[in-house]
Amino acid sequence: MSCIHLGKLADERICTINKFGGKPTEANCMECKDYDGPSRGVGDTVKNVINKATGGKIKPCGGCQKRREALNKMMGYKKKEE
Repeated sequence: MSCIHLGKLADERICTINKFGGKPTEANCMECKDYDGPSRGVGDTVKNVINKATGGKIKPCGGCQKRREALNKMMGYKKKEE
């Protein structure tokens, strides 16, 4: 998975919004509430559909984030083999 906040410095992963001490593992990125990248599961897909359908006018609340995380955990997408 590749979040827009993930960068590289030399061969080291860095978080450009300084989460996880600026040095996230892939597991950190998968669980991050600020993740913004390809859908990790059904929760991300639902969030993206609602965002597109409303033109971003509906802002997610704490409950939305919890549902997103739960759906991603229950119905996560498999990581593509590289």
